[in-house]
Amino acid sequence: MTNEERWFGYYLDELKTAGYVSMYKYQPEGIELCAETYIGDSNKPFKHFLRKEYTPDFHIHWTSKAIEMFIGKHKEFPFYTSAGLSIIDTKGAGFTFGKNNSDVTFPDRQAWIWSKYNIFIQKVEVSLKHKSIFEKTFLPQRIREEEIYTTNGKTWTKGDSKIRFNAKTLAEYENWTQDVHEKRRSKHK
Repeated sequence: MTNEERWFGYYLDELKTAGYVSMYKYQPEGIELCAETYIGDSNKPFKHFLRKEYTPDFHIHWTSKAIEMFIGKHKEFPFYTSAGLSIIDTKGAGFTFGKNNSDVTFPDRQAWIWSKYNIFIQKVEVSLKHKSIFEKTFLPQRIREEEIYTTNGKTWTKGDSKIRFNAKTLAEYENWTQDVHEKRRSKHK
């Protein structure tokens, strides 16, 4: 499990405790990308392709409380849902290079799965330093408590937070979202 997956698990734990998520599953069942197949005779193939599958990081089952707070019909809401389910692939901030890098392979897999199965896999950026789901919504309390420096360094002091943005709590995000909706409703009167 990566740090980003662990942190996103904390995020979902806090949402579940608050009643926005009914359940979630880490690394749910995989989605077949291609079946085992052969080019030429299967007894003596020219080329043999093994079965390939993609496993998302999380399935999230939302409650009705999450509507217009975390899920909705507009892009302004942080999560896409189909029938109350979001399928998530977490990514760290920034781009790294390498032939097996999922920053390169994920968009192709995302498009392939949508085209073949009509299933949308949402990429969610998770980071303590860059714009991510935590900056757009809230930062879980458990991360606030864990992500502090334990030694002094050139640019930090022991006990300083590793978080590099003005992070909202879940309660602050709830209040901010309600204010945004009230302003929008008053414009349409």
